[in-house]
Amino acid sequence: RLSSCHELWSQKHNTRNFVSFASHGSDTTRRVQGEVEVQEIPFTGAGVGCQVWESSVACALLLAAMPSAWLADVGSLVELGSGVGLGGAAASELGPQLGLDRVVLSDCQSRIVELLRRRRSGAQEVREVNWNHEDELTELKGMAEGVLACDCVYYHPDMLALLRAAAPGGLLQPKFGCFLAPRHRACFQEFRRILRQKAEEEQQHWCSFELVLEG
Repeated sequence: RLSSCHELWSQKHNTRNFVSFASHGSDTTRRVQGEVEVQEIPFTGAGVGCQVWESSVACALLLAAMPSAWLADVGSLVELGSGVGLGGAAASELGPQLGLDRVVLSDCQSRIVELLRRRRSGAQEVREVNWNHEDELTELKGMAEGVLACDCVYYHPDMLALLRAAAPGGLLQPKFGCFLAPRHRACFQEFRRILRQKAEEEQQHWCSFELVLEG
């Protein structure tokens, strides 16, 4: 069970500041101090990645709830379909705590990529990548050992392409994958079923759980 981040919104610059992250267990609260600022932009030319979605907020909270150095064996993450970049930015902000030394944000929309490059900080890198295009994915292979994707499964063709890229045994050959989406996304349920099947075929660990945002 996860609380929502403390958030400040600036109307002038259309930015959203996520100032701290907190996770609630059954008997303790673990709070991680940090600050991530993202900028939302108009839909035109950016698509659905133009704003922060709840899955990215849940991603930031989930990363904050992970034990120290939990991703040290992974060491690096690439976020596919970053949008305005809250999930990847949170991974970068929490990188030293998690054992990450490299975080790559990526998106297929040029306007989004320009925004991410303009606002990147720390260990973040930014790439323009469409996971439907195998040649573009090849450039990412070897750059990161883990894959992150927040609310990226809307349509069936995109779902299949994401599985080819990021599932166990996929083109990116990830050691670790984290995929978040609202449970009402119909394609995500099929995505989760196929992902589990591929994990079993590759004899990799798999788990699925529901996150609840409060506040």
